[in-house]
Amino acid sequence: MSRRKFLDLCAHLAVHARRPVLLAGLLLTLVAAVVASHLGLNFQWTEMLPADSPLVRGIERAHRDFVTGNAYIAVVESTDPEKLEDAVDDVAAAFAAVDVLTIRQVIQGVPEEYALDHGLGTIDRAALEQAQGLLADPALTPFLRHLNDLFEADYTNDSARMDEDERSVVATLQAVGTLVDALQRTVDGAFSERTLARAIRDLTTGDPYLRSLDGRMALVMVAPDGDPAELNSVIPLDLEADRIFREMAVAHPGVTFRRTGVIPISRDEIDSLGGLTYLLSAVAAIAAYLLLAVSFRDLSTPLLASLPLAAGIIWALAFYTLTVHALNIITAVIMMVLTGLGIDFSIHLIGRYQEERAAGLAPEPAIRRTLRETGEGVITGGLTTALAFFALMVARTKGIWEFGFCAGSGMILTLGAVLLLLPALLVWRDQRLAATGGALASRPLPLLGGAAAHVARWPRAYALLVLLTALAGIWLGSGNRYEYNLLELEPRGLSSVELQSEIVDRFGLSVEVAYATARDVADSRAQAEALLDLDPVGDVDDISRWLPAPQDTLRRGPMIAEIRATARARAAAARPFDAADPAARRALAEEIGRLRDNVIELGDLAYVSGLDRIATAAAGLTGAETPDGPLVRLASQLQAALPEADANAVAPLWRRVAGFADQFGASLAARIERMTRLARPTRFSDLPEDVVARYRSAESGEFLVTVMPKGNIYEREPLVRFTTAVGSVSGTVVGTPHLILAMNEEMLREGKMAIPAAFLAIALLLFLDFRRLRLTLLAMVPLVVASAWLLGVMRIFGIAYNFVNVIAIPILIGVGVDDGVHLLHRLRHSSSLRQAGSSVGRAMLLTSLTTMVGFGSIGFYSHRGMASLGIALTIGVGACFLATLVALPPLLRIFGLLPSPTSGDPEERS
Repeated sequence: MSRRKFLDLCAHLAVHARRPVLLAGLLLTLVAAVVASHLGLNFQWTEMLPADSPLVRGIERAHRDFVTGNAYIAVVESTDPEKLEDAVDDVAAAFAAVDVLTIRQVIQGVPEEYALDHGLGTIDRAALEQAQGLLADPALTPFLRHLNDLFEADYTNDSARMDEDERSVVATLQAVGTLVDALQRTVDGAFSERTLARAIRDLTTGDPYLRSLDGRMALVMVAPDGDPAELNSVIPLDLEADRIFREMAVAHPGVTFRRTGVIPISRDEIDSLGGLTYLLSAVAAIAAYLLLAVSFRDLSTPLLASLPLAAGIIWALAFYTLTVHALNIITAVIMMVLTGLGIDFSIHLIGRYQEERAAGLAPEPAIRRTLRETGEGVITGGLTTALAFFALMVARTKGIWEFGFCAGSGMILTLGAVLLLLPALLVWRDQRLAATGGALASRPLPLLGGAAAHVARWPRAYALLVLLTALAGIWLGSGNRYEYNLLELEPRGLSSVELQSEIVDRFGLSVEVAYATARDVADSRAQAEALLDLDPVGDVDDISRWLPAPQDTLRRGPMIAEIRATARARAAAARPFDAADPAARRALAEEIGRLRDNVIELGDLAYVSGLDRIATAAAGLTGAETPDGPLVRLASQLQAALPEADANAVAPLWRRVAGFADQFGASLAARIERMTRLARPTRFSDLPEDVVARYRSAESGEFLVTVMPKGNIYEREPLVRFTTAVGSVSGTVVGTPHLILAMNEEMLREGKMAIPAAFLAIALLLFLDFRRLRLTLLAMVPLVVASAWLLGVMRIFGIAYNFVNVIAIPILIGVGVDDGVHLLHRLRHSSSLRQAGSSVGRAMLLTSLTTMVGFGSIGFYSHRGMASLGIALTIGVGACFLATLVALPPLLRIFGLLPSPTSGDPEERS
C-alpha cells in the first residue's frame, strides 16, 4: 500500500469507522499492557556486548563453573581488630546459613587450623629457609633479631627481591603491626591475651582474614549458585543481606557493614534507574501536557495528543517483552525517547487540522487534507528517525544493537498508533465541540515565519556564520575526551559503587579481577608464576598457593624437622625475661628501634620503586609523612625508659614487658610445635574440600586462576596495560577489566560507525520522498550543523564522551532531520517562506520543546552516564530547531528554491 492510500484509509476510518477503530485500539492497548508488565531490566555490563562474544562467554563460564568471589562482597569495618574479626566470623556464618538460594561458598580467608597443620608444607623453599631462621628461637628478643636480620639480608637493599616477595612482605608488615599493637597495649598497662595470640598467629601462619592494609576493613566473599547476570534469581541474596546486616549492626555495635560486587551494584542501579525511569517518564509526559495546554490554550488537545502516543508506547513495551525480553542500561531510557519524539506526530497533525478547520473546511475534508499534506511529512519524519535508529543495528555491540532495534521499532509503533487513533479522536472531539457550539482555533506563530524570512534576506552572511560556527564545533569536539572510568558514570553516593574505589585504596588491589583456566595444578602454578611477574598484576590466587612446587619437596621434611628440634632446644634453654637486667632491656629496645629503622628504610625503598602496597603497609607502622606511627612511638617509649638506673623505678613498665615477653615465647614455642608436627610437604589429598571446590570445576575438572590488578584499573591506560600484559601469558584470560575495555572500545567504534550508516539511510529515504538530490541534501543541513554545534557545546561544558552518550549523534541524526523535512514539505503548499514558517513553525517549536522535555528528563537520572545522554540530546534538539531557522533559509535563497516573494512580503525580497 502506498503512503497516500494508507493516509486516505486513516482519514476514512476516522470519519466512518471511528468507534470500531477506538475500541480496537483500546483492547489492543490493554492486552499489550498485560504483556508489557513482564518486561525485565538487566543492567549487567555483559549486556552491552554481543551474546556470542568469547569474552562474554568466558566470563559467564567462569561464574557458572567456578567459585568466583566478586559476585557479592560483604565489607566489614571497625577500628578494633578483635571486634572486626568477631563480626567477620558472624557475617560469614550468617551468609553460609542463607536458604533463599544456594550459596556455593563463603570465603572469609584462610582456614587457620589448616594453616597450622600444613602451612610450612605449602611454602616454597626460599620461604621455608626464611621461616627456619625466624622460628629458630621463640623468645621475643631473639625472634625480633631474626626478623631484623631477615629484613636487612633480603629486602632493605633489594627492591627486586621485595617486588618478587611483595605478598609475603606485606603480610609480614601487617603481622608486625599486630605485634606492635600488642606490645603497646602492654606498655600502656592494658595487656590482652587475645591481642598477643593474634600477633603470634599473624607472625607464623599469617592473618587468616581478607584484611585491608590499614587493618580496619575485611571482606567476606559470597559466591551464589548461578550466574550473577540472572538478577531475578540472585537479588534475593541481596535482600537477605539487608536482614543480615541489620542483625549484625545490633550484635556488633561500632562495626560498619556494607556490600559491593556484581549483584549489589546491579540491584542499586535497578533501584536508582528502574523506578526512576517510570517516574521521569511520567514527569516528562506531564510537562509535555502542560506545555501543549498552554500552547493550544485548552486542556483537551494535549490529552488527545497524548492518548495515541501512550497507546503506541505500551504497544512498543509489549513488543520488547516478546523480542528482547529485558531493557538494558541504555534501552532503559526508551520510554522518554518515545515520549519526546512521538508527541511530535500528534503536534503536527493537530496543528494542521486546526488550521484547516479555522480556514472553513468541514471535518472530513480537513482531516483528509491534514493527513495527505502534513501526514506525508509526519511519515517521512517518523520513518527517517526510525531508520536512523535501525542504522544502529549495524553494530555487533548488544547495547547499541538493542537500542537501535527498540527505538526504531518503537518509533514505527507510535507512528502507527498516532496515525490510526489520533484522526478518529480529532473528528470525535470536533463533533462534540460542534454540538455544544464550540470551535477549534488555529494559532500560527508569525514570529517564527518572520525570523525565517529575516534570515533569508542576508543569505551569504548567515551561511558564512553557520559554516564558521559549525567548523568551530567540530574542532572543539575533536579534542573532547572519552571517559573510560565506568565508576565516574555511576550515580553519585551509591555505596556499592564507591566501595570499589575505596577497596582499591585500602587493599592496593582491585576486586575487578580476571580469570584464566588451567588443565592441572602444574599448569595453574606455571600461569600463576608468569602472571605474578607482570608489573600490572597485584596478586594471583590459584590452587598452587596451597601446594608446594615439586622441586621444593626434596628436603622439606628434614627442614621442618630441624625447625622443630631447634625451637624445642632454644625454648627449653630460654630464661625468663629479667626486667631488672639493663642488658635485657637494652637488647629488646634496640631490636624494636632497629625494626623501626628497617621498616622506614623498606618503606622508602618501596615508595621509590613503585611498590605501593608495601609502602602503604610500612607507612601505617612508621607514619606517612611525620614520624608518629605506632612503631615509632613504641620504640621511643622503650628507649626513653632505658636510662633509669633504679630497677624499681622502671619496674612498672618493664615488668609488664617482661610478662609479655615470657608469654610470647611460651605461646610461640607451642605454636611452632603444632606447625612442625607434620614434617612433610602438603599433598593434594590434604586440602580441605571447600578449598578444592574453590579452584576446581566440578564440570570440567579444570582449575581457576584469579588475577587481581594492581591499583585502580578503571582508566584506559592501566586497563590496556593490564589486559595486554595478562594476554601475553594466556590468550584465554577474561574478566571485568577486559569487559570494561571491550565495552568502551566497541561502543566508541560502533557508535562512530553508526553515524555514516544513519546518514546514508536517511539520505536514501529523503531522496525517495523528495525525488530531488538538492532537496535531500538541504533537508539534512540542519542536523549536520546541529551535530557540529553539539560537539562544541559538549566540549565547552565539559561533557565527556562515554559508552552511553556516544550514541547521541546517531540519535540526533534521526531526530534533527524532522524540522527541515516539515519546513520543506510546507513550502510546497505555501506562497512564501514567511507563511510556511508561521504555519509549521509553531509545530516545529512545540515538537522541539516537547522532545527537549522528554530527553531533558533523562538528564535528571542519578546515573551520570545516562544523564549526560539526556543533556546532550536536549542541547542537540534545541540546536536542530535553531539550525533549521538559521541554516536552511539562506541556502534555500542561495539555490533559488524559495517561492516567489509576494508584494505583501517585502522582507522576503532580495
